[in-house]
Amino acid sequence: MIEEYADRVWRGESDDSIVDAGLAGGGVHPIADGVGWWQGFGNAIAFAGEGELALFDTGSPFSAGRLHEDVRAWSRAPLTTAFYSHGHIDHVFGLGPFEESGPRATVYAHEAVGDRFRRYVLTNGYNAVINQRQFQADDLRWPAEYRHPDVTYRDALTVRRAGVTFELTHAKGETDDATIGHVPEHRLLPGDLFMRYPRGGDPRLQAGEEPDSCGTGQEQAIRRQANRRLSETAGARVTSHI
Repeated sequence: MIEEYADRVWRGESDDSIVDAGLAGGGVHPIADGVGWWQGFGNAIAFAGEGELALFDTGSPFSAGRLHEDVRAWSRAPLTTAFYSHGHIDHVFGLGPFEESGPRATVYAHEAVGDRFRRYVLTNGYNAVINQRQFQADDLRWPAEYRHPDVTYRDALTVRRAGVTFELTHAKGETDDATIGHVPEHRLLPGDLFMRYPRGGDPRLQAGEEPDSCGTGQEQAIRRQANRRLSETAGARVTSHI
């Protein structure tokens, strides 16, 4: 289902937006053996293998309960590992229900994510106001506490968990603390530098490994011809000087 849906969105044949994702509420969608994709305002990719579970991104504070319920319906393995693609709150707030009912996970992220969290605490009121205006949500409250990463890196880091390898690389995209992942066993590139357009970074960073799949942080996943789509978009970006 996810492949067909992603292709329809890419061709402009199906509605899709950052706030109204077409597959949200449908649980975890299998995209490879032991790999599932969960769509929300901030997406999450789940990896199950060797008796453990890992998440690449963990969703928002508003969807943490639903993420936990859906992932647990997909796999009962204990969550041992999480990766933050960057420090925005719609990617880092889903661990609570998992850690309340199981072991504390090891969280990996770029070293600048902690600085972002500390800045968010200092600018709590300001962030609440601008997000209320941006999303037309008068009752939105900005979080005051954050789940900081346990392991950070500067340029690159390789981690093996849940039966697969995560090659983490720093990039400056929508934020200065972004991480692109590469899972060579599945030719999968989880990250948030690409939606239907570059997120301020260069899609060629995600295209370089010639992936079969690109797990985007928002909107639909790119399942078929991922490398061509990333490369063509990168070319358009350079041509138009975005």
